[in-house]
Amino acid sequence: MERLRSLICKNWIKAKAESGSLKLPQALSAFHSMINMSYLPSIWAFNHLFVAVSKMKEYSSVVSMYKQLMSFDRIKPNIYTFNTLINCFCNLNRVDLGFSILAVVLKRGFQPDGYTMNPLLRRLFLEFKINEAMELFWKIVDMEYPCDAFTCSILINGLCKSGNTHLALALLRSMNGAGAGWFKPNVVSYNSVIHGLHAEGKQEEATSILTDMINMGISPDEYTFSTLINAFIKEGKTKDAVALFDSMSQTDIKPNVVIYNSLVCGLCKLGEWRLATEYVENMIDCGILPNLLTLSSMINALCKEGRMTEAIHLKKVMHFVKPDVVTYTSLIHGFCHSGQWGEVLSLFNEMMEEGIMPDVVTLSSIIDACCKQGRTKEALSIMEQMNERGLKPNVITYNSLLNELCHSGQWEDGTSLFNKMMEEGIVPDAVTFSSLIDALCKNKGIKEALTILKLMTARILEPNIITHNSLLCHSRQWREATKLLDRMVNHDILPDVVTFNILLDAICRNGMMSKAHEILDMLTHIGVKPDLITFSLVIHGYCLQGEMKKAVDIFNSLETMGLLPDLVCYTILIQGYVKCNRINDAFRLVLEMTKMGIMPDVITYKALHSLKRL
Repeated sequence: MERLRSLICKNWIKAKAESGSLKLPQALSAFHSMINMSYLPSIWAFNHLFVAVSKMKEYSSVVSMYKQLMSFDRIKPNIYTFNTLINCFCNLNRVDLGFSILAVVLKRGFQPDGYTMNPLLRRLFLEFKINEAMELFWKIVDMEYPCDAFTCSILINGLCKSGNTHLALALLRSMNGAGAGWFKPNVVSYNSVIHGLHAEGKQEEATSILTDMINMGISPDEYTFSTLINAFIKEGKTKDAVALFDSMSQTDIKPNVVIYNSLVCGLCKLGEWRLATEYVENMIDCGILPNLLTLSSMINALCKEGRMTEAIHLKKVMHFVKPDVVTYTSLIHGFCHSGQWGEVLSLFNEMMEEGIMPDVVTLSSIIDACCKQGRTKEALSIMEQMNERGLKPNVITYNSLLNELCHSGQWEDGTSLFNKMMEEGIVPDAVTFSSLIDALCKNKGIKEALTILKLMTARILEPNIITHNSLLCHSRQWREATKLLDRMVNHDILPDVVTFNILLDAICRNGMMSKAHEILDMLTHIGVKPDLITFSLVIHGYCLQGEMKKAVDIFNSLETMGLLPDLVCYTILIQGYVKCNRINDAFRLVLEMTKMGIMPDVITYKALHSLKRL
């Protein structure tokens, strides 16, 4: 009777394990029933149970059951028991205990097989113990332990992921050239090498592996093509990606949604949305329905190109795919960028009705759009809605609103928002401080701006070039501007042409033309190319001093600098001639500029009008 119970128990466990319907509580209950039988089931029954529980990833439970089982002298583990135990120890990150079980296997005279050695080999590679892994592999080869294509895949994949792709490639080729005793690499091994070479940017070698595969009679799979297509796209080789995709028609592999997405998403990232659209249409014609990734990639690409009509049309055509927050955010951001406020609100309401909650990126896009249109009240209202929904605005959200408040003259509100930002624990960045400093400078709050600058430095946030340029622009005295320039240099911030133009403006207005030439020499020395504004400022400086010859010399040298005088340049020189009562020269310049296709503006006419009063 007990033997019958034992046999029934064994068959029940085997059936449950094979169907995958066995749960852990049932497994533990069955184990305790089995060890309490007067006639213990065979080791095979326990092996089925251990394998089933290990597939549940309950590795500790397997180890615990094994220890209890070993207290019975009547039951003896076999190689399958030990293989399961090694696998469990390796998955518990205890490869050392796995090797201890291997020692028991060898001591008891069992022959290790692939199921014995593969978990150990894989674990060593996962722990980046490359030398130990290679030592184990050569031991497997030397001892002629049975191994399979899976062993090869572990070896090749482990070497590739540890940055030893060329060693993996060499082994792969040596395995192909070896005799019948060697196991042959499969498509998984080749895919690992292709992925490794792609990760190292060696696309040509990766492509040559595809040829090797086919020559060896190994058919590439979907992963092979996806990896290579992604690699071509990453390098911007659209034609190669498309050619490879089209070559699939010559193989037994038919493109699936994953491969189509690799190509479509890649083409979208490269701005090739028209070509991407063709492949989406081809995809549908082949009976393969696009998924959310396809839709989001296409819509994002169209929105970046400003093709909002096509984006909305695509959303309607692909009605069988439900958009998510990423899709809606792309559309909202696109309409925000094009200033279509009505469409923004319509999409926002639609996503809410669909039960899709906007995230910080969505709301930040709307706030940014509000700010760009001067809708600060709406922006503040949305900010409040964010807080009510438990969405914490990030530094980008605050910066958009802060920048608008500051630039619209509402610097007090901007300061209040800044304080709120600090209270909320949002760490301001260089953009935050730059907006505040710029606003304070425009409102003649230079002292307050310098205080903010000190606060910025105290927070180990280096002011950027824009911050310093704002301060320079509103410095009243050239000495003050020079001090700020020295501070920039001391903080390893390289001044740009805008910085020097601001400094030149202050210096030229103070009539310090020799100092202005020192600045021009400095520009050449540090490799900053002066622009038309730079020379216009120097021309203006000489005109203010009445030194028209020097002003004309700079004006005439513009062409040699690769620059053509514009309306501002002509007007400055005309004003200089008018101030010196050189009427003929002033009118000569007016005729010259009109011949050049540069028409006088209001300021030019005002300068000429003053001639009548002279």
